Amino acid sequence: MVNGGDNTLVIESTKELVVNGSTNTVTVGSADKINVMGAENKVSYRKGISGAKPKIASIGENNTVTQIK
Repeated sequence: MVNGGDNTLVIESTKELVVNGSTNTVTVGSADKINVMGAENKVSYRKGISGAKPKIASIGENNTVTQIK
């Protein structure tokens, strides 16, 4: 779980990633679930753990969740 703002993180693997706040940048290698709440958050991931892609939910404005190829 990431709370607050202006955080920059690199995470190798996590079952569930939750980002709360604004202007966070998170890069995750693999995850099953990604939940983003707030504004201006940027999350990038490589793959899912149990499947090809994680389940993604985004609430807020100008959040981006993208797959790194």
